[in-house]
Amino acid sequence: MLTKHLLPYLLKAADQPGSDVRVIANTSDGYAFHQMIKGGIDFAALDSGSTFDRWFLGTWVRYAQSKVANVLYAAELARRYPQLTSVVIHPGVVRTPMLTDMNRGSYWFTIITCWLQGIVAMEPHEGAYNQLWCAAGAKKEELRNGGFYRPVGVDETANLVGKANDPELARKLWEWTEGVLKKSE
Repeated sequence: MLTKHLLPYLLKAADQPGSDVRVIANTSDGYAFHQMIKGGIDFAALDSGSTFDRWFLGTWVRYAQSKVANVLYAAELARRYPQLTSVVIHPGVVRTPMLTDMNRGSYWFTIITCWLQGIVAMEPHEGAYNQLWCAAGAKKEELRNGGFYRPVGVDETANLVGKANDPELARKLWEWTEGVLKKSE
């Protein structure tokens, strides 16, 4: 909704000579759990108000849908408005209450999966580095429009898994989102 409301101003700014207008969205490596959902995003469940209650990893499946949606939306924004630079970033695993105050099962699931991948949790100030690099540190030509970046400034777009690189799913998400936003006007 914020992007939709700002879009006319972003586009006007992008029309200025030498402009460098960026839209930075956050995601997480947790987006990969979207693969547990047939098709990547369950639009019918979203339309019905379902909470995606599942006995196995239900919370992670809900989280994954929101995070893969951020990846897809950034890529679709880049396709539709190439004069803007739209990227999505994973800040890394950061020691904030979002991590430290999780329920015990989710906390240990996260810690163990990170340990298996050799990932060490960062301090909160370090969690801002990737978004700051994409927003202001990188030159415009260093960024892949519609790209996915891991800390710090590592373009991992080619390594997205599942439906996270699916332009048809991105288009469908864009249109679904437009419909939801129209209902709220």
